[in-house]
Amino acid sequence: MVAATLVAKVTNDATPILPSIGIQSSFCAALFMLFALGDVGLRPPFQDPAFWFVVAWFIVFSTLVAFSFYWMYPAALVGGSRWNCALFNAGLL
Repeated sequence: MVAATLVAKVTNDATPILPSIGIQSSFCAALFMLFALGDVGLRPPFQDPAFWFVVAWFIVFSTLVAFSFYWMYPAALVGGSRWNCALFNAGLL
């Protein structure tokens, strides 16, 4: 995604955001599907307790901890509007 963002800024591409995200997500899904196919296959190991632990850990960590650090800490330091500008266009600060 970082590479796609840099390429888009250099080429001044006028593709709307939703199709861009769809293209990036489809490419990443296909890439990871190839990795999974080469490793263990496409069927998740539902009977393995370690699989469910990893799923629960991913949900808890990414949703609660990462989201909290992403929004609460910087927004408290510089304010919500200024932090939003910093995320999406560093030139506006």
